[in-house]
Amino acid sequence: ARVYRIDKQAEACQGDWASALNLLLGLRSQGSEVTSLLLTVHRQKATLGLQLGRYGDVVEDADQALKLLKATLTGDPELEAQLYSLRGESSRRLLHSDKARADFEAAVSIYTDLLKNKGGSTYLLGLAQAYGDLARVSLTTGHLDRAQDEVNRSVEALEVAAKDAQSGESRALLAQAYSPRAEVLERQRQHQSAKQELVKTLSIYSKLVEAEGQTH
Repeated sequence: ARVYRIDKQAEACQGDWASALNLLLGLRSQGSEVTSLLLTVHRQKATLGLQLGRYGDVVEDADQALKLLKATLTGDPELEAQLYSLRGESSRRLLHSDKARADFEAAVSIYTDLLKNKGGSTYLLGLAQAYGDLARVSLTTGHLDRAQDEVNRSVEALEVAAKDAQSGESRALLAQAYSPRAEVLERQRQHQSAKQELVKTLSIYSKLVEAEGQTH
């Protein structure tokens, strides 16, 4: 599966993860301790399933991964937040807005606690993405004031992260965050302000293309 993933053969990769899952479930039924492996496979299946557009499968895999994670003694808050975000994004694309919002809010809560207790740009980026996800849900449901607050929080966090960024990741995420803020402003008929946000997006992407190539 990992070789297929590197080779970008998504369907073959997902097929091997599914085979691995079936084998592990069989081993667990025979009394073997395979919790950590099951957690890994469910997480990988959910991540790839989102790319493949299999949103119902993603919800199921993320559900199982969260249950397995909560059953462990040590836990992993960052992984938990990632799983909530995966499940939330699939629910958003399935137009299950209430479920999506609940998952994204859970991710926000976890990343906020991690930032308070540990700090670090990784958690700041996670928090920013979670707020951006919430803003997209609010746009879908037509709650523009809420969407504006959420996207502003996302942009603020990303602007902080982008100042000291060693790579283009945070700047690319910042460019992505300006776009939904432009959509919010456009729906509020603030056309000039919306245009300014899109100009910011294009400016960042232009610099990233010059520095890092055409992947942007």
